[in-house]
Amino acid sequence: MILSRFKQFAARSSAVLSVLCAGIIVAFVLPLPKRDALETVAGTPRVVDGDSLEFGQLRLRLRGIDAPELHQECNDRQGRPFACGRIAKDHLKSLVGARRVTCTADDLDKYGRRLGTCAVGDTDIGRQMVADGWAVSYGGYFSQEGRARRERRGIWDGDFDAPARWREKHPR
Repeated sequence: MILSRFKQFAARSSAVLSVLCAGIIVAFVLPLPKRDALETVAGTPRVVDGDSLEFGQLRLRLRGIDAPELHQECNDRQGRPFACGRIAKDHLKSLVGARRVTCTADDLDKYGRRLGTCAVGDTDIGRQMVADGWAVSYGGYFSQEGRARRERRGIWDGDFDAPARWREKHPR
């Protein structure tokens, strides 16, 4: 009787272990599904800040840049504070205007916003924000940032905390 029950327990345990092992193997062998499919969004967006746009309910962050936060202040060449976050937003507004913006989005940032590259005609507006000195490069556009820095454009004409550093100092 005891031997019979032991055999039944061993058989059940072996089956459970086999299913568990198979599940682990499948989890590591099968490719993970892509978080988001490639999506194209076009229209006239609302400018949220220096690196974010809204197309109706869809909020999109410009890939490869980090602009000063909306309430961030920078210092000009003489050390006087100015509202660089507000100016960055206004600069993005001037690039977008009432024109049609086309964005290609394929990922999410850590806040759940879509990440994408956006253009007005042939102009990549993220690249232009960095080139004009109103955003720093964040994984792209390094040559544009270098030139803006050398030519003291936008925020590079004074002193500022990098937007990521400013966010650390001023948590929401």
